[in-house]
Amino acid sequence: PVAALFSVFAVAAGFSIALALYRNVSVDPLPNLARRSARTMRNRFYFDELYDAIAIRGQDAFARLVDGFDRWIIAGLFVRGIHGTTEFFGRALRLVQTGNLQTYAFLLVAGVAFLLYLALSRA
Repeated sequence: PVAALFSVFAVAAGFSIALALYRNVSVDPLPNLARRSARTMRNRFYFDELYDAIAIRGQDAFARLVDGFDRWIIAGLFVRGIHGTTEFFGRALRLVQTGNLQTYAFLLVAGVAFLLYLALSRA
């Protein structure tokens, strides 16, 4: 019963204040009575400015950071670095590939001879 009485009292007080403020008035008197609060409410509690300062600028700064990391580390170092290394070794190995079977046999025999030289010189 106490909560019900408080709610009835709050409704009666609200109606009484509204009746006292708005009786026989053609212009809303509330902005004149509460200038600062009315300006804050008219500007939507400055939510857009706060959102712009915190969320938008923070997101833009984080996006610039991630973009720089992606450009310089991921794309630059890893992707282009691996591409350049692979292309360099591919070009170097292309010079070794002649398509001549006698050259391949000679290189095989030379490699075996080099391995035998290493094995016998250390023994």
